[in-house]
Amino acid sequence: MGEPIVAAGGLLCLVMVVFVGAIAMARRRRDRREHQRWRYWADRHGWTVGIRPRVGWSRQVPGEVRLAVSGVLDGRHVTVAECAVTDADTNTTFFVATVAVLRRALPDVEVEPRSTVSRWLGTGLRTGRADFDDAFRIRTADIRWLPVALIEAQVAGALPAAWSVRGNHLAVVRRGRLDPGQVVHEAARSLPLAALLDPSTPSPAQWAGGGL
Repeated sequence: MGEPIVAAGGLLCLVMVVFVGAIAMARRRRDRREHQRWRYWADRHGWTVGIRPRVGWSRQVPGEVRLAVSGVLDGRHVTVAECAVTDADTNTTFFVATVAVLRRALPDVEVEPRSTVSRWLGTGLRTGRADFDDAFRIRTADIRWLPVALIEAQVAGALPAAWSVRGNHLAVVRRGRLDPGQVVHEAARSLPLAALLDPSTPSPAQWAGGGL
């Protein structure tokens, strides 16, 4: 009885090893096809693609940057990336991050919609613009530098609801997967915000100062 059981156990282990190996091989083949698809798209459109690149804006996006494509749109360098967060149960949540390069470094800032609790408590920085302060939470060292036009556009819903700036990187993040056909659209969404933060010829009248 002992030998058949040992033999069956060994066979089961062998089957499991083959099964796991087959899954790993299939995943590698799928990843290669996906990378080839992205490289083909990038070559056709004059963009560059990086697989798991090292980026200077990694703290502005969730998880690992799995893939990023970079190009110039309307004169501004933009990168669109797919990021992933995997939890302890190996469940993966995907995010699309768009990062536009500003012409100059700005104070660190983060804007996001207020939660119900935050709206009720009314905590955090206040711009003095009630409709903005009720709808959005902002974190920055000095609120006075924010352009008036930006606050008005944010309230009007003309800009992404959540975004951040560190140095000269503007990042906009949403949950979801990235497809090559979405790249230009995703990049274009960040351009109006980038233009408000980084006008080509800024003047004092464009900034909030102490007026809000």
